[in-house]
Amino acid sequence: MIFWGLLLAALVPLALSPVPPLVDYPDHLARMHVLADGGHDPLLARFYQTRWAVLPNLAMDAVVPFLARWIGLLAAGKLFVIGLALALAGGVAALSRAVHGRADPFALAGIALLYNYAFLQGLMNWLAGLALVLWGAALWIGGRDHPAWRRGVRSAVVVAALFFCHLYAVGLYGFILLCAEGRRLVRDWRLALAFALPFLPVPFLLAASPTAGLAGETLFSLGDKGEGLFWLIGSYNDGFDWAWGAGWAALLLLAPLRLTKGGWALLLAGAALFLVMPNVLMGAWGADVRLPVGLAFPVIGFIGTEFRGERGKRLFMAAVCVLGLLRFGEIGWFWHDLDAQIAEMRSSFAGIPPGSRILVAEADRPGGNFPLNMALSHAACLAAADRSAFVADLFAEPGKQVMAVRPDFLEQSNTEDGDRPALWELNRALDHPDPVLDQYWHAWRNRFDYLYILYTDGEAGTVPAFLTPVREGRRFRLYRIG
Repeated sequence: MIFWGLLLAALVPLALSPVPPLVDYPDHLARMHVLADGGHDPLLARFYQTRWAVLPNLAMDAVVPFLARWIGLLAAGKLFVIGLALALAGGVAALSRAVHGRADPFALAGIALLYNYAFLQGLMNWLAGLALVLWGAALWIGGRDHPAWRRGVRSAVVVAALFFCHLYAVGLYGFILLCAEGRRLVRDWRLALAFALPFLPVPFLLAASPTAGLAGETLFSLGDKGEGLFWLIGSYNDGFDWAWGAGWAALLLLAPLRLTKGGWALLLAGAALFLVMPNVLMGAWGADVRLPVGLAFPVIGFIGTEFRGERGKRLFMAAVCVLGLLRFGEIGWFWHDLDAQIAEMRSSFAGIPPGSRILVAEADRPGGNFPLNMALSHAACLAAADRSAFVADLFAEPGKQVMAVRPDFLEQSNTEDGDRPALWELNRALDHPDPVLDQYWHAWRNRFDYLYILYTDGEAGTVPAFLTPVREGRRFRLYRIG
């Protein structure tokens, strides 16, 4: 009952938010609309097309467009996100049951940590992969009494599904199994084969995928390692986050916890992997930054409690619930305001004729703080769904998404997921165009019809005279480009 009650509380912010303000989510949601439309809208079809391919990044793409045709885009997207939360929390409980023979009370931590920064970033397919990793590891470990061939067949299905969720998840799944079962794999050749054979198709699938072309896009950086650790507790307010993290630290120190040998192997090997993991891996930013969250959920499953009596157990569970409820309340508090900002942005779409081309820029000195700004950063992408518009920031990166920009609009699309310009950069591009450093917003006066400037509660900057104001929101301005 406590598990389900805390899980229900965790879902309240998601259920109440019309468009959950997860950073990348509005962008993904707009993509889902394009995929669901299937080229029937001539305005959208002018800008975008679908190129299905063997891509290790298809979890949301395979589910939401189909659901959207039946229940609508917003409901389909929200159902997917709620399903992710359920799958993550349930996966931790399933892994805990497989490791300890029962779901340990510490599995409640998997619910309390749902709103980690990876979740708030809206890394939909990566999170779907992580949820499946947890369930797959639970199946493997829980099947220790089963024949090796049966475990291998189940693992083959899991690996295949993981590949199409997210390539990162394939590696994480194999890493967890190696840490948890390393000694058994050395002693039992049948089990070793059952472990290894499911991974054999992965290189061939990758070779057949456009993603293989991104293999050279790798960058190592030590500077982001600290940020990765903060992703475990980070949200919208640093003061709250540090206090919340201190609460967890105190609980972990005071509670009688026991980490299994497999859990220790995962924790120590994971720490070493974190230090050597590149920041950019196969074109995907944050490979190292995501790892602490990717390891935290399975490690929770390997932690057991050793209370001598019911009183200590109940106090511990109450403490976890309090920490969880504090986080859910904080999320709900900030989302209430972010929901209003996104609604205000969507209402401004009424001033944009269908089929327009939209550029999004930032104020020279943005107001707000970074996490809250990020939550609004992709909201304008919803104009693709609401007004059949071309939005330069819509995710359409070759080798990463099946939605592609048509050739006539490639030059004005942010297909490399680069930083959007500040207003001063747009002004400089007007006065001093640089043909060598040709950004997607180069010659923006001729390439776009409308301009959003975000975070204008700070200092927006000098607005060119040919821009006509259309709508001024609390944290954005919309201009028609003349």
